[in-house]
Amino acid sequence: MAPVAVLLQGVSKRFGETVALADAHLEIRPGEIHVLLGENGAGKSSLISVAAGLYHPDSGHLEISGKAVVLRSPADALALGVVLVPQHPELIPNLTCWENVILGSEGGRLLSRTSLRKRVAALASTNGIDVNLDAVVNRISAGEQLKVELLKMLHRNATALILDEPTTFLTPQESDALFATLDNLKRNGIAVVLVTHKLRDAVRVGDTLSVMRNGSVVATLKRGEAGESDLVRLVTGSDTLKSAVESAAIGADSIQGDARSAATPSISEDRSEEATEVLSIEHISTETGLRLRDITLKLNSGDIHGLAGIAGSGQRELAETLLGIIPESEGTIRICNEVIAGWSVSRRREAGLGVIPEDRIRDAILPGASLWENFALGSQDRLFGRLRLDSSAAHTLTSQGIERFDIKAPSPDASISKLSGGNIQKVIVARLLNQAANHAHFALIALYPTRGLDVASTARVWEGMRKIADSGGAVLVVSEDLDELMAMCGSISVLHHGSIVHTFLRPEFSRYGIGEAMLGKLRSEPVGGEQHDG
Repeated sequence: MAPVAVLLQGVSKRFGETVALADAHLEIRPGEIHVLLGENGAGKSSLISVAAGLYHPDSGHLEISGKAVVLRSPADALALGVVLVPQHPELIPNLTCWENVILGSEGGRLLSRTSLRKRVAALASTNGIDVNLDAVVNRISAGEQLKVELLKMLHRNATALILDEPTTFLTPQESDALFATLDNLKRNGIAVVLVTHKLRDAVRVGDTLSVMRNGSVVATLKRGEAGESDLVRLVTGSDTLKSAVESAAIGADSIQGDARSAATPSISEDRSEEATEVLSIEHISTETGLRLRDITLKLNSGDIHGLAGIAGSGQRELAETLLGIIPESEGTIRICNEVIAGWSVSRRREAGLGVIPEDRIRDAILPGASLWENFALGSQDRLFGRLRLDSSAAHTLTSQGIERFDIKAPSPDASISKLSGGNIQKVIVARLLNQAANHAHFALIALYPTRGLDVASTARVWEGMRKIADSGGAVLVVSEDLDELMAMCGSISVLHHGSIVHTFLRPEFSRYGIGEAMLGKLRSEPVGGEQHDG
């Protein structure tokens, strides 16, 4: 057996009252891909942050290459060959790939650009990293940028590479290319740690799988020692997944296929003649930020419509245009057949347009206020009388929301800032459900509504969004998680450089087909069939 490159024993870490790690243990060896698997919030990021010098543990033991060490910074870890590869590559956009690799570690004053480039090319060839070294970084894809980041770390003599959820912002095609690169690095003796919450990725590439739950490593297995059902139990603590969205949340392919086919399609594929057009976007273009070009979407009552795309393709701009923050230069937006051009944000909300923002802390709550005060936002006129503030109705509705969504809070009077991110997200959805109840046809724009949530919280959020659709509303969901979109949506449109390049209906869903559209590779017909998903 190969020697241990990085050893963590009995590692514990608290942040205030929150236990992030509890007696966690991990062994990372050269020449293998070690997958750290677990739900969002299981403690994966905290554990690797200790290994990479970002966090100092409250207790525990850390060894690198057989020697006990105390890391005070990521620079200490890198000096010993251990590095956490950033999820968003930290590259200079207007430099070439090879220039980014050598920047800051050129190794001498008299070296020529030619010799420096040859050094990078040799390093790339040795490690099987296929990337155009002369391409300018801002012109290559996210997957290629991640390869450049890996090459940069190897140039700095890294021998243990830790990747935290690296496929989150990649298409399936880019994920395939990344996994091929990691296999090459493994063969060259590099220790690779892949942190993920997706069973599909774990089973596909992991030589060793360690499963985390509640801050502890509950099992470490070699490839093939456990089937998918065993891993589901280890990851979630439950023998079964109750819904399609739960299986999608952890990338459980075989279970997800059965659950998806049984899921109720609250969606566009089964429209009746009486369906009401809730949200209409016709030929919208903008001149602010990343320009939108000729966007057309129509959502009827009952629709849950997904919006996929590589980060920065215009998702935020479209949401802000619908809310009235960015003015449209061309086109028409209607809510229930009423043109809303020139309407303020508040008037659009009053007309039945709700939003789950991308940044829930900055844009959706008042951190210094109580839970019931935050729950009342957007419903003040209905909940409170004109002459005095009567909080009893808000208290009642908040208590009902706490019970319905299993929000972990002691009472409606608790400060919302004390809640976890998942519980705050459930408060936002419960609040929107309350607002939707006062509109026959509510339009919800949901930006990355389950990002960072555990399986149970993810299921609760989708339950709330589906309730809005089932009650006569419509939901537009922006997400980078294709598994969830394919499990829960009746149709998915793909944004690329500010334009919708393709719309897929449920029978035509394909991870690789959607991925091609995300990369801007257009096809004349919708793509169907799961051609590489094994």
